[in-house]
Amino acid sequence: MPAIRGAAAGIFLLLLLQPVARPRAETVSVVPLSFVVSTTSDWTKVTFYGLELLAWSCDLIAGEKAPQLAYSVTFDAVWIGKKQYDESNVTIRIEAVVELEGKGAALLVEKGALGDTALKIVCEGRELARIRSAGSVPGDEAKNARFFDLAYAFANVSAREVVLGRRLEKPMVLAFYYPWYGNSEGKLFHWEGVGHLEIGSSTFYPLFGPYDSRDERLIEAHVKLAKAAGLDGFVCSWWGEGTFEDAALRKVLEVSNREGFKITIYYESVREVSQDQVIDELAYVLENYSTEPSFLKIEGKPVLFIYAVSALGRSPGFWETVVGRVENISGTDALFLADTFDASYAEPFDGMHTYNPIWINEAELASAYRREAKVARVLGKLWAATVVPGYDDRKVRSPGTFVGRRGGEYYNSTWEGSVSSDPDFVLVCTWNEWHEGTNVEPSREFGFDYLKSTSSWARAFKGAELSSEGEPALSQSLRDSDGSVVLELRNEGGGDAFAVNVVVNSNASPRFANASYLPVNGSCISLYFPLVRTNESLSASIFFGAAGNLAINSEASYYSISGKRYLSTCAKSLSLAEGKAPERFAPELAILVLPPAILALLLLVRLRAKRSRTVTGSRGAH
Repeated sequence: MPAIRGAAAGIFLLLLLQPVARPRAETVSVVPLSFVVSTTSDWTKVTFYGLELLAWSCDLIAGEKAPQLAYSVTFDAVWIGKKQYDESNVTIRIEAVVELEGKGAALLVEKGALGDTALKIVCEGRELARIRSAGSVPGDEAKNARFFDLAYAFANVSAREVVLGRRLEKPMVLAFYYPWYGNSEGKLFHWEGVGHLEIGSSTFYPLFGPYDSRDERLIEAHVKLAKAAGLDGFVCSWWGEGTFEDAALRKVLEVSNREGFKITIYYESVREVSQDQVIDELAYVLENYSTEPSFLKIEGKPVLFIYAVSALGRSPGFWETVVGRVENISGTDALFLADTFDASYAEPFDGMHTYNPIWINEAELASAYRREAKVARVLGKLWAATVVPGYDDRKVRSPGTFVGRRGGEYYNSTWEGSVSSDPDFVLVCTWNEWHEGTNVEPSREFGFDYLKSTSSWARAFKGAELSSEGEPALSQSLRDSDGSVVLELRNEGGGDAFAVNVVVNSNASPRFANASYLPVNGSCISLYFPLVRTNESLSASIFFGAAGNLAINSEASYYSISGKRYLSTCAKSLSLAEGKAPERFAPELAILVLPPAILALLLLVRLRAKRSRTVTGSRGAH
């Protein structure tokens, strides 16, 4: 397994066991400013020094018909461009919250050789400065750069001091969770091309096998492992009332109520739904789920995460209407955290995050997060920083995107960048998005490596202690019953057994097992049990094609809550009487024992269209 290896990595992990020093809370000076930039040149750029735009909105005041018009605003510059040699006037107005870095503010104005550029700066109705750059600069006709000292303009400005500390006294670690996997009643959802060695739609192979998200025992196993790894809750992908994910969410909430784990939704907004439907769906969640003990709340207010708020052209005004009406309909004052770094969306939302940070250059991640944290704190918002172990969606998209895990180095770098921003939440992307290979849930390829890493980081970040654990001890027995072989598992240890996989070999072909299973070959099947609790017994019946003498042996592999692996074996000779398999059993699983060519053909015919989600730009889809 490509775990975090080597002496250097060992020292690094020892350091992780120490509490992460909370970043020293900074204080910044901010002031509201209006900038009006006008130009008759074919291009112009205004660069700020000694001041930084933290949040802004931009309106085009004049020149909307200028040919090839384009303009942009960043934290330190304004740029306007249009067709070469065009001298029509373009004017934009920027309303901004600005950080003053001392009193040494200045401007650099660059422009084309034609026309002029003018800038007016206003603070709360009082004009601070007015400058103009006209004509060309001898020797610099390409840029015509002029520098303007603005120290005088800010000499008497009263700035507001803002402390950049996090809002939550106790920060939280949450993971994006996908309750959309189905494997029951003969139907597979989000699992395609399923075989013993590979799953066609999954980058890696889950230790729990191709499971069903509505299986309460599976959910319990997930929750217990997540809690042991230092997670406080799941942010569950949610696709609307009455969907598969909605039914699974009910199960997740029920289990989490018993386990003392927190749950909220990730509202999947990248769908062609009307504003009224968005409002109805979010109100439905608050009305039906937010009163559950496990539903995530801050100071008594339910917390909802919204994915890709700018997708499909939805404006800040769209969401302002949505939030207001949802709270009015549901009668609930809730907190909404938006997937965006665009501060113009801050007004209707209570916090900011990004779903997946692979679109940020790894070397710049820490500084990008610290800057976004500053913006959120200045605006009085919650800040959530996201970590991710890697990304690989090449099995489900073409050509796809790949960001290597590098033996855990990439995951560690995203954690380092996240904790350096002193976030209210760290969001793990993801627990189980198997299509995109962002899972920290245990897999065949990595075992528990990424849960162990998560545990080290989460405990250090929150200053939490490692809880003690008991060791599981599974025993097996095999017996015949009414023409079938009954496999019984009993956990006689002091801890739960997780991701139990029993491989059963025999001298005859098994036809069916009334448990989650996959054929390995004609005489061998693999059975999956998500969880066998301590002092608990579970059994499964295995049906064969004919009566006769059977030689059977089984080997069970399973894990403790911390990822320690165990093995248990059993062998038995039985004289099996004539029996009859149940008339109703999972046909999709029965297909799996057919020859590979027929299996491939039937899977192709039954191929279920995947939900595909993308985000514009270079950000990873989820």
